[in-house]
Amino acid sequence: MKLANQIFSRQILKEYYFLYGNQIAKHIKEIPKREFAYAFVDRPGLKRHLSLENSERLCDMLKTVSPLHFYHSGAYYLFPDKEMDAKNWIEADLIFDIDVDHFENKELPNQDFIEYCKLCHNCFPPSTDICIKCNNKLKSKLWLNQKDLLEAKNEAVRLINVLNQSFGVHETNMMLYFSGSRGFHVILDKNEFKNLDQSSRMDIVDYMRLTGYNLSYSEPIDLKNILKQFIQDDYKIFDKKERKMLEAIKKKMLSKDEAESLTLIQKFSPKNRSIFEKYIKKKKMIEIDAPVTSDIHRLIRAPYSVHGKSGLSKIPVQDVDLFNPFLDPVLLSRLPVGSSAKRTLASHAKALAIPTLCCSPPESCLG
Repeated sequence: MKLANQIFSRQILKEYYFLYGNQIAKHIKEIPKREFAYAFVDRPGLKRHLSLENSERLCDMLKTVSPLHFYHSGAYYLFPDKEMDAKNWIEADLIFDIDVDHFENKELPNQDFIEYCKLCHNCFPPSTDICIKCNNKLKSKLWLNQKDLLEAKNEAVRLINVLNQSFGVHETNMMLYFSGSRGFHVILDKNEFKNLDQSSRMDIVDYMRLTGYNLSYSEPIDLKNILKQFIQDDYKIFDKKERKMLEAIKKKMLSKDEAESLTLIQKFSPKNRSIFEKYIKKKKMIEIDAPVTSDIHRLIRAPYSVHGKSGLSKIPVQDVDLFNPFLDPVLLSRLPVGSSAKRTLASHAKALAIPTLCCSPPESCLG
């Protein structure tokens, strides 16, 4: 990142964390038991195994460091500042991460990219091959896409419904956050979930992702709903051979009424049963990131902190239908009118034309 961009980024982040440090602290429970970590504006790497005594110390650190990324552990430790094998794990929040970059079974729309020069850090529209400033070859960077985020939002709603209907978790006991980039986090911090070990969390992952799904265990009402969707589908997310098999099954079903079709499903040959189970799994599984949920030591982006690659904030979502990921979490829009960062916008137009917070070279991100 250019020096001018570093200075400007630090200025924005410093003012942001001065204003929102208390909000961040307010949304992190039991601060003394958490591990904290942050990434730097001016160099790669992650400083972690940090322990903070209280919310005041947390706010002071944010104002001093002005981190590009700021994380806390989902876990609670006796000694959070020790190395991992000496922390003494107590319990951990149950965390679900919905991220379109990890979707396996959704046919996402054409993704948006920008072209980025790693040499001079300028950005250009898609399909530009060479940097007009230094003639360096450009690198494509994935950018936020409204349709992708809509898919992520729909998946988060499906997850919340499953947690409510299958696990009996009331919506008031779930915290939904926009991740600050290409997805959402759902966090459960009640005691019955915090005490789950890694194996139990993996069982929840398998349930959500329909690992080892068997058609024999499907409820008739579920099969009826699946059947309606199957008849109307075009199977684009399957390869050519699988599409052909599914089309053949569909052709048979179209000649039968609903009851006969359900009977046909039960009498499938092993080959047809296998492909139909694969279809159900692709359509019905919840696209959670398995390692995030199963890892009892996971770091996660702190609420109200800035995502250094997108320039957006991770914020709680009160109303999913009204939430706008291109307006509500925008960092500059969250600074008050008249703030120094906004006043210097004109003089730093060149720096802002190169979205430094969004286009800095990728770093290892844990949340």
